[in-house]
Amino acid sequence: MRLGPAVWRRRAVMPTTWRRPADVLVIAVSVHAIFDVNSDLEPLQKGSAFSFIKALQTVSDSLVGQHPGEELLLDVILLATDSEEIRTRIVSSSRHYGFQIGRLCFCSSGNLIGSLQSNNVKLFLSTDTDDVRRAQETGIPAAVLYRRAEQQTSEPLKVLFSGDVLSLSVDRLIEAGFHPAQLQTFRAAQATIRETALVIGQMRRKFGKEASPISVGLITVWGTTESCGSALKRMREWGVDVDEAYCLARAPYSPILDCFQPHIIFYDGLCDFSA
Repeated sequence: MRLGPAVWRRRAVMPTTWRRPADVLVIAVSVHAIFDVNSDLEPLQKGSAFSFIKALQTVSDSLVGQHPGEELLLDVILLATDSEEIRTRIVSSSRHYGFQIGRLCFCSSGNLIGSLQSNNVKLFLSTDTDDVRRAQETGIPAAVLYRRAEQQTSEPLKVLFSGDVLSLSVDRLIEAGFHPAQLQTFRAAQATIRETALVIGQMRRKFGKEASPISVGLITVWGTTESCGSALKRMREWGVDVDEAYCLARAPYSPILDCFQPHIIFYDGLCDFSA
């Protein structure tokens, strides 16, 4: 499903011979995060991460408004592991809530990774941490869509990165007593965070620092202040401006999530950011 050229460019009509530009950002989003597909109501009820779509629309509108001839396109695929019988309900519900679906991809749960690879996905987003972990382990940049309340007013797309992934070693985590499953996820996160940051950075650089429709945060839960500084330096080296940074030194992270209210969280396996 493409929330791409036909959606992000107002009144644009996608020709049948349209081909994806080389610099398009292909983002796959789990439909379960956007809609409650198990609902019997019409239209489908909004999912726990529906606010992400509204924030992404703000980014798109700003991109078109500031750069009318922009070649960078957002190609957003809604990915469903349900029966295709729900296709009509998803399309009609999307229209009801004010956004048009261009491409809807169905696949079995076992073929999720194959579908992401075949569509050349640059970033996979889901509220299911298991699916995010599976994507990361195969080298596909992935992050968690945070379950948050929908805001009535327009707001920036907020992305929160893990500073621990950028600054801590696996050996240190072993000494701290983390479980093997957590370490496996952490290793996968280390392997994919750069690609994820580059995707966000590419989008972020299209706008100025003032009144940008994208806000980037960095949270270091387990590391020290030095670790946080090291993570910030790494982000700058990758060309990603960080708007807010939090060094918690093992303090509770829930208050920070309540304050920053991210749409996207880079999952590192060390904290349960999905709640």
